[in-house]
Formats: sequence, C-alpha cells, structure tokens
Amino acid sequence: MESRNRSQNLIQNGMVFVNGKMVKKRSYVVNDSDFLLVLLNDDYRYPLGYSKIKRLLKYINIQISKKAKILDVGSSHGGFIEYFSQYTHNITAIEIDKEKVNYLKSKYNFLEIICADAFKIPYNKFKKNSFDIISIDVTTEPEGTLNLIKKFLLFLKGEGILIAAFKCNCSFIENELNNIKYFGGVVKKVIQLDEKKRECHVFISRDV
Repeated sequence: MESRNRSQNLIQNGMVFVNGKMVKKRSYVVNDSDFLLVLLNDDYRYPLGYSKIKRLLKYINIQISKKAKILDVGSSHGGFIEYFSQYTHNITAIEIDKEKVNYLKSKYNFLEIICADAFKIPYNKFKKNSFDIISIDVTTEPEGTLNLIKKFLLFLKGEGILIAAFKCNCSFIENELNNIKYFGGVVKKVIQLDEKKRECHVFISRDV
C-alpha cells in the first residue's frame, strides 16, 4: 500500500518521466525499452512518515537534543524514526506487525523496539515522565486514538509534546479534543496537513 501511494504521489507531483515525457496518469504501461526517470528528494527517499513529521514539527517550537527520549507508537516502515534519528538515537518503537518489526530491527541497530499491540501495553511498561516526544500514528477509530493518548500521556515529560494522528477530518473530533483535558492533557495545536486526506494531527502537552 505504501509503495502504491508513493508512486501516485510522485506522478501527481510531476516527478515521473518516460522517454522524456512527464507521466500524468496513475495507470501507465512501461515497456522494457522505455527510459524511465524518477526525480527524488529526501521526502521521497524515505518512508511516507518522514515528510509528514518533518512538516508537522514546523508548526511547533521544539528543539530535539541528542539526549531527547522519543516514543514512536505505530512505527510502520519507520518514517518518523528516520527523521528523529537525525537528532537522537534514544528512540523506542511500538509496532504490531512482525514483518515491519524485523525490517526496523535490521535498519536501526540503536532502536529499542517492542512488538506488541499498543492498546495492550501495560500501564507499568514505562516510567512516568520518561519521554520528551511521543508520536502516535495508529489506524483506528477516533475513540481508539483517544484511548492511546490517555494511556501514553502518562509517560510524557512535563515539558514534552505528544503528537497524535486521528484518522478523520479535524471537524469530526471535537468531542475527543474536549475529553483530553479530563486525563491531564492540554491541546496546543490541531493541524490537517492535507484537506483531501482524512487525517488530523493534534499536539498535546501535559497539564502540569
């Protein structure tokens, strides 16, 4: 799925050429004798999450130090990890898919990775106030994302930031945003990077 989405994005952004002609259709037949040229920048060399977190962090004033501790929930192909690893190697990942876990282990030898269902992680798995940044990007209903925020917010440092992805438009999560305050969270910013995509990102700090 990620490869298909990446190919479509490359075509939509005018970065794919066949025999010197820009490809504009998603479905295009390429022959063995054709010359294929794909223009890539850093956002396309890495998994999709790389460009996402890069864009998101521009909306907040946060400095990631070498000592920063990061928890990435729902790591998938490691886009967030790739970005964060430019600043720190103190990264813990939670991913349920065993194939993706094996891939992450082979690529990032510094990574502490937990192969588990994020919803079933026990509350005593980490110490409170452990992480400077927590990212949550799990495909689930808004209520499920809210439950993950409630669970992992406990592990966020007082001056830290939690970034959670809701798989819906921002206009659909008003109740969820209102409920965050009841378990010690403060909504700092709500961002929808792409109006055409059903995904809304929320920046949350702890109410200390």
